[in-house]
Amino acid sequence: MDTNTIDVATPQPLQPHRLTIDDVIRMYDVGIIPPDARVELIEGQIFDIAPIGPRHQLAVDRLTELLSASIDRTTTILRVQGPVRGNPSTLPQPDVAVLPRRWPGYPAQHPEFRQAYLIIEVSDSTLLTDSTIKAALYARAKAPEYWIVDLTTDTIVVHRRPKAGAYASIERRHGDDLLQIAALPAIAITAASVFE
Repeated sequence: MDTNTIDVATPQPLQPHRLTIDDVIRMYDVGIIPPDARVELIEGQIFDIAPIGPRHQLAVDRLTELLSASIDRTTTILRVQGPVRGNPSTLPQPDVAVLPRRWPGYPAQHPEFRQAYLIIEVSDSTLLTDSTIKAALYARAKAPEYWIVDLTTDTIVVHRRPKAGAYASIERRHGDDLLQIAALPAIAITAASVFE
């Protein structure tokens, strides 16, 4: 039998082409993706980012206000709805990321999840995706801490200690419960303050 021929009678599984961060940057550069497009690269596939509703934006604004007032700007930055790298084929745009002011590859590359002190997603219509797909994605890439601001219950789900593609610690906080970033314990806010 000739091993160089394709048996067209036998169905062959389709293999998707996985895009890389560099592919997507080139697509922006040449205009394939419009500059104002709100998309994320997740495991080599481009996805539209869900529209931001008023309550979602208010939570992002409040987190920005609370965390900006607490961080040491000489060593730490707050990135709002900007890219953070997972692997060569993953570049989501979390709602908020608390990052070191400088990271390996700075300024030529976006920071990696594992270099972030904290990644935050604000969730309402995206709650299922944020608590399954994105939680696994962040854990596999060793993001040390991931919060989901759950607008459906006015609670914050704190994920810590990534291990074997999942978080070993997951706790739900609400009301006057204190939220501290494990790597920056001087930063402390209450869960309720995010929803004011």
